[in-house]
Amino acid sequence: MLTERDKFMARLSEARDGGLVDQKFFFQPSRSLKPEEIFAAMNEVEDAVKKGHRHSSWEGNEPAG
Repeated sequence: MLTERDKFMARLSEARDGGLVDQKFFFQPSRSLKPEEIFAAMNEVEDAVKKGHRHSSWEGNEPAG
C-alpha cells in the first residue's frame, strides 16, 4: 500500500515528465503537522481538482465550473 508521500511523489514525477518546472506550497498550520499529514492534504487537493471540486475544507465549497 502506498503512503501519502509515495502517492504525492508519484504525481509529482508524472507532472515533471509532463513539463512541470516549479511547484510551491505555503503552509501556515495552527498546530504542528507530521509530514504524512501534509502529503495527505496535498493529495486531497489534487484529487478534488481532478474531480472539478474545491478542497472540502475551503470556505464556499462548491464545484468549480
